[in-house]
Amino acid sequence: MPSIDGASAELVLTVPASTPVNVTTDHGDVHIASIKAPVVVTANHGDIELSAITGAATAHINSSGSSISAHSMGSGITIQGHAQDVTLSDITGPVNLAGEFFGTTHMEHINGAVRFHTSRTDLQFVRLDGETEISSSGISADQVLGPVVLTTSSRNVSLDRLAGDIAVTNKNGNIDLTAAPTLGTITLEDRNGNIDATLPGKAGFSVQASTTNGNTNNDFSLSTNESGDRESISGTVGAGGPVVRITTANGDISLHKGDIEPLPAVSPAAPKITLVPAKPGAKH
Repeated sequence: MPSIDGASAELVLTVPASTPVNVTTDHGDVHIASIKAPVVVTANHGDIELSAITGAATAHINSSGSSISAHSMGSGITIQGHAQDVTLSDITGPVNLAGEFFGTTHMEHINGAVRFHTSRTDLQFVRLDGETEISSSGISADQVLGPVVLTTSSRNVSLDRLAGDIAVTNKNGNIDLTAAPTLGTITLEDRNGNIDATLPGKAGFSVQASTTNGNTNNDFSLSTNESGDRESISGTVGAGGPVVRITTANGDISLHKGDIEPLPAVSPAAPKITLVPAKPGAKH
């Protein structure tokens, strides 16, 4: 559609649900719903909204002031470019985000591997039964199945009920982790930040934890050693098992004992994808 000075246009297309869709727009929002085929969208200056799509979806968004949302996706989604806010929910299949996202990225109920990559943060995990939120000030996640790998900086990190192998690297921010059964190998590294880790009280594991210019405490009756400005905790809990390695500088380390419910073996079922006919006047 050609541009017209002083005027705007709205384009509404209704196609068979099995039609592959490829949309490119320079200015304006894109809304696509109820498609049973692959969808590819490029929006240079505008928001993208996707819903009830059973085919694989790819979105290129190229404006730091624009946002993208996707709900009830049946074959995953790939998002590339730069945007403000990202909202994803009830997705089956892999989720890949690469670029720069300047607002808040919120994800919930992802039954598939997730990869989030920016110049500041790299986050990967296998499944998300709860929700995760990434903003300029912090990263939070709950009910996540690992292996989980997170590398970031200048953010507070709060992770609740993570199962499996976990590796977190941060600086200039705190790390707060609650690990759920089944416990895997855990590595937490920080600089200029405190680390609080809550571990299942009935699990077996070994601990190697140390801080420089900080204090340590634990609920597992593990021995504490002091040498100059360095303080450390080491020992075996229960019958032993996975290794929990924790290191920080200019921060405290606390190990807590918790009664933590395991994650379900299978991800809770997402709401059924419903294909709804377009309403007159709706944007697609």
